[in-house]
Amino acid sequence: METARLSPSSLGFDRGNIDCTNPELREQLKGEAQVLLDRETYGVSSMAAFGCRAEDPSRPKMRRNMKNMAEWIE
Repeated sequence: METARLSPSSLGFDRGNIDCTNPELREQLKGEAQVLLDRETYGVSSMAAFGCRAEDPSRPKMRRNMKNMAEWIE
């Protein structure tokens, strides 16, 4: 059986800037980002995983509670 490996660029993803088309939201986020995110140190990252496993893992899945993983900023 052959396995196809696709690069992110072949799926339409690239390392370009993320664009927000809503001008009001863009201005709001721009102001908040200065406080919430040190842009000199951090940036936006994302990952998309595609595929399936040939075999189930030998250990059970471990899922963390969302409250322990994420901080929601309103």
